[in-house]
Amino acid sequence: MLGAEYDPEKNQPGQTFDDFFIDYYSRIWLTYRSGFDEFPGTTIRSDCGWGCMLRTSQMMVAQAILVLRHGRNWRWNLRGMNLNEKMPETAWEHYEILRLFEDKPSLEAPLGIHRLLELSGGKASAERWFRPSEALSLLKRAIQTSTSSLTAGLAMVVCSDGTLIVPIVERETRNWTRPLLLFICVRLGAHSVNKVYHRHLQYLLKMPNSLGIGGGKPNHSTYFIGYYDQQLIYLDPHVSHPYIPLEKELEKDHEAKPKHKPFSSFHCRLLSKMHISDIDPSCAIGFLINGKNEFEESMRFLNLNQVIDVELGRGLGSKRTKDPIFTVLYEEPIGGETRHISEQERKQAEDHGFELL
Repeated sequence: MLGAEYDPEKNQPGQTFDDFFIDYYSRIWLTYRSGFDEFPGTTIRSDCGWGCMLRTSQMMVAQAILVLRHGRNWRWNLRGMNLNEKMPETAWEHYEILRLFEDKPSLEAPLGIHRLLELSGGKASAERWFRPSEALSLLKRAIQTSTSSLTAGLAMVVCSDGTLIVPIVERETRNWTRPLLLFICVRLGAHSVNKVYHRHLQYLLKMPNSLGIGGGKPNHSTYFIGYYDQQLIYLDPHVSHPYIPLEKELEKDHEAKPKHKPFSSFHCRLLSKMHISDIDPSCAIGFLINGKNEFEESMRFLNLNQVIDVELGRGLGSKRTKDPIFTVLYEEPIGGETRHISEQERKQAEDHGFELL
């Protein structure tokens, strides 16, 4: 799961089902909310039925920020916090990370759904379903305009056509001086995931810098974070929670609060799984990369395991695989960046069983 391996049958320290469950529970779970402030210019106070891809993308970004701040081995305290005592620093940072994604129109929630819809065009974007590349591109813009210290210095690259161009990554990271949130949107079949990619997806989820996979079923996005045999383990945003301001969780008179506590609604106790053959072929693969060496090692690992193609540039050759899930180009195509493909063009092609590259 996201680079951590568990084998409960061995019954060894750190390998038990309880260890796995605590890890799963510690991932930030962002779901449908209802009862928040209306989106400007509308009477809409919920994203139920249409906001799942936005929530999935938020979870992938939240996982990146969580790892950057706490490390991959950080675990959320299942018993919660004693609010009559001073909270530890990691608990405060966890609270601040959640505030980034809070469902309110505020500068204090620069990655929240109100901000994402504002960047997408305002009220015209409410109640419509977003594609993986759209949702992630909105989060990239939100990070770029955020003033939070938690997002300062982050670079984010979204590859919408299954092609990763290294010079673009180098520019975005300012020559590898910034942590990189890398997302590659791919289509792994016309109507279902081709079986040749099943093993590829498992390799991606076992990488230590994996941010998981945003996908699911048609118009039903979920956040895949691990696998067991042929089952993918995921966090499901299709659970509606009432919006409760996060600051209420910090009130010491917590007995007077509603029974449903905001912090508990950001961590999932219910395990969900889906057979790998049932997922939608359109998905987004995420990585958190810290530096050039880690990038090179990751691409080398994926290429050696026949997951990706690597094009080294003119005169330098290539490292081809039989069924690559995406391609890495170490040299920009002649003429600069590849032509932008609109979402309408991509949707029309996919409706007819084609994939635009």
